[in-house]
Amino acid sequence: MADEFESTLTGLSTTRSYNTSAITHSESELETSGAELNVTRDELERRQLLHTVQLLRLEISQKCLLIENLKTEQSSRIDELKEQLADATHAKQLLQLKLENAIRTHRTDSRRLQEKTQIEIAALKEKQSELERKRVEGLERGADFRGRVWVLTEEEYDELSRKEQSALK
Repeated sequence: MADEFESTLTGLSTTRSYNTSAITHSESELETSGAELNVTRDELERRQLLHTVQLLRLEISQKCLLIENLKTEQSSRIDELKEQLADATHAKQLLQLKLENAIRTHRTDSRRLQEKTQIEIAALKEKQSELERKRVEGLERGADFRGRVWVLTEEEYDELSRKEQSALK
């Protein structure tokens, strides 16, 4: 588009140089000055358009630089976030492993404690059974002993006492 304006400008300046010949008629002079005014207006408009195009190009260039800067910033931010994500993922994996190890250790300790408790309970039951058996035996002996107890009369007592005293002498 700028090339079109420049070629138009070149064409106008050549046209302008052709219009500098002097015409002697008064109407011709008016026409010529009107044509020169048209050329001057056209050239002013063209220059104004070229200036506007240059300003727009400058603005576009600035916008492109701004976009590139934003892209760079966003790319850096994305890289930082990716690094943070990788760090967080790694930390999560470490915590997951620690948790699994803690759970495994807790289960092992619980299982050992339960086995120890079961062994102690079994030993206590065995001891209780033995004590119960001894109690029953004691009751049976006591019953046997009660069954063997003699009821002595006074005469039998005196006789046993004399035998005992004579055995001691």
